[in-house]
Amino acid sequence: MPSINFVIHKSDIGAQLVDGFHAYLCSKEISLDIKIQNSINKNADLNIFFTSMPTKYINTDQYDIVLYSNAGEPVGTATEVIKKNISNSNTYFIANSFLTKDHPLYNKVICWPDPFCQTRTYWTQYFYKYYFNNNDNTRREQQKNKIAYINGQNRTVRHNFFKHLTKIKNIDCFGSYGNNLYNTNISFFESTEDCFFRQELEVEEIFNVFCNTKYTYHDDKTYHGIDGKFGTIPPGYEILEEYYKYACIVFPESSWQNNELAITEKALKCFYTRCLPFPIAGAYVNSLYNEQGFYTAYNLLPKEYQEFDSELDHSKRHKLALESLKYLNNNLELFETDEFKEYVNHNQVSFHTKDVELSGIERLYNIIVKEIDIIKRAEGW
Repeated sequence: MPSINFVIHKSDIGAQLVDGFHAYLCSKEISLDIKIQNSINKNADLNIFFTSMPTKYINTDQYDIVLYSNAGEPVGTATEVIKKNISNSNTYFIANSFLTKDHPLYNKVICWPDPFCQTRTYWTQYFYKYYFNNNDNTRREQQKNKIAYINGQNRTVRHNFFKHLTKIKNIDCFGSYGNNLYNTNISFFESTEDCFFRQELEVEEIFNVFCNTKYTYHDDKTYHGIDGKFGTIPPGYEILEEYYKYACIVFPESSWQNNELAITEKALKCFYTRCLPFPIAGAYVNSLYNEQGFYTAYNLLPKEYQEFDSELDHSKRHKLALESLKYLNNNLELFETDEFKEYVNHNQVSFHTKDVELSGIERLYNIIVKEIDIIKRAEGW
C-alpha cells in the first residue's frame, strides 16, 4: 500500500482539502496509507508539504509535492514566495478560484471553494442564529420583480462601476459599508488588462484624503453558541432581508480580475434565497458560473446583451454590463417568466446538493496519483 506523509507547516482553511481527499479515498475504497506529521518521513513513498501564505523562504527540496494555500482567498492574494516558486513543476496553489482554461495558472491552482461548506453550516443548522432569521424572512418577505445592488468595501475598481449604476433609476441600494474610497490591492498575478485598469483608477494617498474610518469588516465578528463555543463569524454571512425581496441582486465579486471566479457568500445568498445574482467581476465570470452549474442574470439576457462577459477591457466591460442592467431594468417582466423560476429553483437545489468541492479534491488526487506513478516507474515497483 503506497504511503503518503503530509507535513502541515502552517495550517489554514485550505488544509481541509487534505481531509476531503482522505474521505474521497474512503468513498472509492482506494487504499493509501495517509499520515500527517511534523517533519519529512524518508520511509514514506510520497512526502507532501503544505503551508499557508509563506513570507520567508522555506527549503522544500526534499518534498515530492508542495502545496501553498492562501486561506480561501482568490488567486490574487499571495506572497512573493508563492509567486517565485509557483512555476516549480511540483508546486501548486490552493485558492478559492475557478479559472478559465487559458488562464496562466489554470494547471497550477487547486480550487477549494470553502464558502459552500461554511454557508451551508451557518444557514441550515440550528446552532446559529441565521437558521432562525432565514426561516423568518422566508415566511415573511414577498419577492418583487425589482433589481437592487450592494457594494461592500468601496474599492476603486468597484467604485468605477457603482458610481454609474447609481444613475439608473428604480434600482435600489442597500447594505453599503459607506462611501469611503479604497485603492484596490495589487495582485501578484495580474493580466495586462488587470494591471492597466487598477493603475488607471489608483489615487495617491487615498486613505488620508477619502477615508476617516478604518475598514473593520473582519474585526466586526459575532460570537455564536454559549460562551462562543461555535466560534466567530464576520457580518457578511448574515442574509439581509433584501435578498428575499428582490429578484436580482447586483454585487461586486471578491475577485475583480479577468478569467477568474471566486464563489463567496455574496452569490450563495442569492442561490439560497432564490434570486438571481448579477456579479461585477472580470471577464468570463458568468461563463464560469455556468460551468459550475449555476445561473446568473446574464442567462436571462438576449445574446447581444451578453457580450460584456467576454470583454477583457475592464472599462469597456463595465459600460456594456451597465447597458445590460438597463435592459433588465426596462424589462422587469423577465423576472416573472418560467425561465427565471427554473434558474432560481435550480440554483437553490444546487446550493444544497452540488459537490462543488469535488473538483479540487479530484485535482489533488490526480496530482498525487501521477507522482506515485512516476516513483513506481523510477524505482521499478
